[in-house]
Amino acid sequence: MCWPRAAGSWPQQLPRDPWGHPYGDELRGEGPVVWSLGADGRPGGEGTDSDLFDAQQK
Repeated sequence: MCWPRAAGSWPQQLPRDPWGHPYGDELRGEGPVVWSLGADGRPGGEGTDSDLFDAQQK
């Protein structure tokens, strides 16, 4: 994982998304970005297959 390990503030492993797929994560700019690839587990898609990013991602 690419999460900083300062004072144990970040989990060492993310849980799986609601469809059982691993979340994606990386550091961008000033902090981590977390995403799910949706129900199909593949980039892109529509409806429940669309990718989901954390609320701070623009």
